[in-house]
Amino acid sequence: ITHVGYTHLAQFANREALAEAKVEILEGNPAPEHVFINQSDDFCDFLMDRARARGIAIYGFNGADAFAQNRAAVVTLARHFGLADAQIDAGLRTVLPSPHRLIHHALPGGGMLIDDSYNANPHSMRAACMYAKDAAGSQPVGLMLGDMLELGFESQRLHQELADWIAGNLSPAWVLWVGVEGKNIRWPTNFLVNNVSDW
Repeated sequence: ITHVGYTHLAQFANREALAEAKVEILEGNPAPEHVFINQSDDFCDFLMDRARARGIAIYGFNGADAFAQNRAAVVTLARHFGLADAQIDAGLRTVLPSPHRLIHHALPGGGMLIDDSYNANPHSMRAACMYAKDAAGSQPVGLMLGDMLELGFESQRLHQELADWIAGNLSPAWVLWVGVEGKNIRWPTNFLVNNVSDW
């Protein structure tokens, strides 16, 4: 279980209900013998308690960011199934990103476009923005962002929290927001922001 986030939150009353849905994995019949849980997740203790109640062996993994957490999940699983670290490293070097997941495109006039448009939620949006900042180094960063869907009644709050986080952590040269949610976001007055409700 890698994360209990906000994805598909529109189908649940809150994140706690979403976490309960994840627990269904543990409470099947028969129950799994092992579970691998992200120790960096807010619901780690909740998930581990439910696993212990079922007598399921627990293996934890963690990382400093989303990418490190995903890598740690792969390494922990692979070691559990007997792969040596050299085999794991060799396998990880062959992994190709999914379409529209952090794909780099060199621009004719210089610079780099990073396409991470497959889909978005607050967790993945922050991870992609930090990736862009790190990839740019000292170069300016512009963000073309879109609405995060299926967030239910939390949508406006989560979009605003993302904007506040961007303002506090990235200071982009410009922001182009595509979608209706962008019209409700309050940005700092010194931000160069353009909203496009339809593309």
